[in-house]
Parts: sequence; structure tokens; C-alpha cells
Amino acid sequence: MKGLNLEDAAKYQRTTLLQPRTGTGLKFGIKLIKLLGKGSNNSVYLAECKDGTRVVVRQPRSKSDTQRIGNATWEFRNTAIATELGICPVMYDAWYVRHATRLQRGGLHIVCAYYSKDIHTLLVDTPYDVIPIAKELRSQTLKHLRNMADNYLFCYDLKPANMVFDHKPEIDVRLIDFGRDFCEWRPYSDNSEFLERAPVLSYIQTLADANATDRLTPDMLYKDLMYAVMVIMLSANIAYTLDQSRSAIRASFSERAILNFMAGGAAELRQNTRGKHTSLIKEILRHRDIKDTIRHYMTRRNCGTKRVFYYAGFRRN
Repeated sequence: MKGLNLEDAAKYQRTTLLQPRTGTGLKFGIKLIKLLGKGSNNSVYLAECKDGTRVVVRQPRSKSDTQRIGNATWEFRNTAIATELGICPVMYDAWYVRHATRLQRGGLHIVCAYYSKDIHTLLVDTPYDVIPIAKELRSQTLKHLRNMADNYLFCYDLKPANMVFDHKPEIDVRLIDFGRDFCEWRPYSDNSEFLERAPVLSYIQTLADANATDRLTPDMLYKDLMYAVMVIMLSANIAYTLDQSRSAIRASFSERAILNFMAGGAAELRQNTRGKHTSLIKEILRHRDIKDTIRHYMTRRNCGTKRVFYYAGFRRN
């Protein structure tokens, strides 16, 4: 199967995404095999094409955000950007159903490449399997986050459950879930005109403009702050997941340090971050939208900046 031609995501939305489809809407002879899981907005199914290729079919749940045309086109745009950057699984097909039928639920439907494993299941069920591949997981994840920041794509819903990987035969890590609630895209602009509804990135740009120097331009600081926040939030989420895992809690201190494969990246980032910029990161983590996300995953007790830095390993040795 070939991936979608996403060179012009906006054009694809206008011409193809909104065209009605008959039956189930599925092409390529795709047949659903089993339900893989459910999120707050979508149900994810494992499916198979006529040629035997296994894919993932994501269908909207009833009364979910992706049933709204505005949220659906926003999520498609973000996912298209991530696909072009090689950050998320390849998209084979996507369409939007305006009016639900007996065979199709209204909302955004996506068909993408199938990855057999996710980091959350690995950390909770078989954490020791992470140790031999921790270095490669960290390397690829940091590369993806840097690529996202350099292309102005910011996600603050990063968690182990949204990281999938496979051996083909080498490890291939991808990130998923670029919905409107927790993902923003906003290129840096010297002007103050409204570009996107991106409250967090607008706040980060305000901080970057106020604290830039001759050697560190506002655009560079804008990208660096995005990258630092994503690394810290993902590392903290992984550490908190390990704390809740009965299998990982038996690990020794040295093994725990390896199991949170992002902690090394966060520690290295802290070594290269000036105190002034660390203060800016704290201000961003106190932003209402980001703090609400941290509180949702790590409880109110652990949503303070000091506790987040501790979990993430964002501290000097």
C-alpha cells in the first residue's frame, strides 16, 4: 500500500477528505480483525488488506471531538505534518463522514501502518525487555521531538501509551495521537497577527520574544523551549508509569535509571540549559493547559514543577 500524498494537506482536506463514501468507507479490501483499544475519542482496530498487509483503522467514538469538522480537520493537518516528518505511522487513507450511516459513524476515520508494540504495555508488563533497547528508544524519540520542535509542532500529551514501535528488523519508534486538545502547530511570526488557535505556543512565543539575545534569536529560543518541555513531560510520564507498574517496582535503582530511557536525555538537557531558561521552562509548565494535563496523568500531588523535574530526571548531577 502507498501512503497518502500529503504535500499539500489543506488541498487534500478540501478535495478528498470530505467526499462521501458508500458502505463502510474502507478501500483496499480492508477487513477488520479485532479491537486493539479505545481512547477518549477513538476506537482502534487491527485490520488486514487483500494483499495481507496489516493496518490500523481508527474510527471515531460517539460524541467525541473528532466528530466535529473543525477538530477533525485540525487533527488531520497535525497528523499529516507528523507523517511527512516521519514521526508518526504512515497514513494510507483518511476521510470524514458528515452524516453517520448504519455502516459508518460520523467523524474522522484514518487508516495507517500497524506497529505491534507500545511502550506503555512494555513498561507495565515486561519492563526488563526495555533494557537492551533503551539506548535506541531514547535516540529515536529525542530525534522525533527535535524534529517536531524545528517544524513548530508541539504536543503536550506525550506518554508511553502514545509511543509505538516494531522490529523491522531494526527498531522503529513512532509517536501517535495529534488531536486538537493537546497538540498545536504555530510557526514563529515576527508580527502579532493571529495565526492559529494555539494558546500554549502563543505563550511560549511571548516568553521567547522577551528573553531572546543577539546570539539566541526569538525563533531559536521558541524551538528550544518547545523541545525542552516535550522531553521533560515525556520523561516524567514514563517515570510515573514505572512507579505504578508492579513489575518495574521490583527493579533496582540502577535498573530503574535504564528503564526510564528518556531520563538520560532530560539530564543531558539540564546540563546544557542555563538557569534563566530553566525558569522559562517552569513558567511554561505552570501554564493552565499544561498543568491540567500533568495533573490528569500524575495526580495533583505531582503536578508541581519541582516534582515534574524530579520525575523527569531534569536535574544536575
